[in-house]
Amino acid sequence: MKKILFSLALLLIAFPLIAQDAPRSVLKASPIARVGHYLNTHKRLLISDAIVVASFSADAASSVHCQHSSPACLEQNSIVGPRPNEVQTWGWSTLAMVSVVGGDHLLWWAANKEDQPVRNIIWIPTIAIGISECFNIRNNVNTAEFLEPHGVGGKGCSTPPCPAGIAFARARLAQP
Repeated sequence: MKKILFSLALLLIAFPLIAQDAPRSVLKASPIARVGHYLNTHKRLLISDAIVVASFSADAASSVHCQHSSPACLEQNSIVGPRPNEVQTWGWSTLAMVSVVGGDHLLWWAANKEDQPVRNIIWIPTIAIGISECFNIRNNVNTAEFLEPHGVGGKGCSTPPCPAGIAFARARLAQP
């Protein structure tokens, strides 16, 4: 009788372990098949990541371009200061990218455990960032294009702060 009970207990313990081997067959697939599986099951997440990375990268690139084209071009982000170097600008942008993408992946993972439709919540910050960065990029490009032909750029100033150029740029930005 003890042998039968022991066998049943062993079978009850071992059966869930044997039943879990079926999903592991996906893990035994080739690395290319696993990448394909990931791409097929995470399309929305990857598109969201691409939008966030492209938005922050374009903002950083347009900020760096504007600051290189004119010393009167000032950064409005109070954390990095009015004249950040390229490393500070790209570092802040990268930190923002990693934070948002990491948060999206965390939400995606948590929604997988609870409710699949909740995964669409990742689009809220993605859309907000995409729209706000469009305005920032447009402002950077317009400012750089405006300041260069008016002699407010680095060629028209003998000193890097260029007080006349900064005063001109502030007056221009104050106009409606």
